[in-house]
Amino acid sequence: MRSTRRSVSGSILLSVLLALPAAAERPQAPLVSAQADAGVMDGYFKYQTGELIVGDVGTLGAWRIVESWQSKLKFPEDVLWAGAGATLGGAAAEKWDWRLAGRVWKNLDDPRDKMSDEDIFIYQESLGIYGKDDNRRITEGLQGRLYTESDAELNAYGLDGRLEFIRQTEVGDLSFFLGHRYQTLEYDLYGIQGYASGLAALGFPDGPVPPLSGSTKVGSYETDMQIPYFGLGGFWDVFERLHVSLSAAYSPWVQLTDEDHHVLRGFVAESDTDGTAWILQAGGRLDLTEQAFVRLSAEYLTLSTDGDTSTVYYRATAQTPAGMAFNGPIGMDESRVMVYASLGLEF
Repeated sequence: MRSTRRSVSGSILLSVLLALPAAAERPQAPLVSAQADAGVMDGYFKYQTGELIVGDVGTLGAWRIVESWQSKLKFPEDVLWAGAGATLGGAAAEKWDWRLAGRVWKNLDDPRDKMSDEDIFIYQESLGIYGKDDNRRITEGLQGRLYTESDAELNAYGLDGRLEFIRQTEVGDLSFFLGHRYQTLEYDLYGIQGYASGLAALGFPDGPVPPLSGSTKVGSYETDMQIPYFGLGGFWDVFERLHVSLSAAYSPWVQLTDEDHHVLRGFVAESDTDGTAWILQAGGRLDLTEQAFVRLSAEYLTLSTDGDTSTVYYRATAQTPAGMAFNGPIGMDESRVMVYASLGLEF
């Protein structure tokens, strides 16, 4: 009986020992990865206000005057940038790995393209019955346009964190991830050149706007973006040391806030918007050694939001008194491409 027990125990121990090498043959997920990034970025951030009613008199009678202002601003993002990232990972379950990744980046220079500001002013007089806007008769109206460009200095940076689960399959690895991105754009604007048309009644004669030198600060702009997202990705081995990846992420609730300070016109506008975004990424990685690798990546980001803006004039001008304030709708959009190379180590 004792020999039988020894035989059974020995068989169990032998089975366990034989099973260990088989379990160890499965490639283990890297525990630590770090990389340095450098690349180029190109695109724009822009916003457009709806018709902001700056004057509305006679609404209780037959005669009515409406003055409205619409602004379109476009900020360039064509810069060089650098960043760094780190990843912590491991095996989650059979054929499943997990990754926790973080990344930070910042621009290295200022945009070469100029910031543009287009303002449309609409003045309208009409006759009719109050509340019957469709039947009012326009007796006088004008539409003017003021377009200017300025040099832009940019301070931009971004932070991105992601939790990813990777499923190993026979045709490649599939990933499911959740993440959050924060980024900010801070512009200082210098100099003015442009033209005006149809605004002589407001003190802007038709023709070129009197230029200001590039050393004169004319405004500043700052926007903060919160972009939570989720998405799917894939990883494939082209050769033993060459790998490619694709991913698509969607954000159902982007939040943007901004502050726009027009020094020459003496007002500050603040906005709060929300919307959606897409982030598309593609990359190729070449393993130089068991630990070192290089990667070439591209990312396309597009977002669109809308909300409300509030404008307050803190200084009197020829067109507006100090203290005048008004609210209105606003829409914000960003579209940009980032292409970059990375050098990293993986352990």
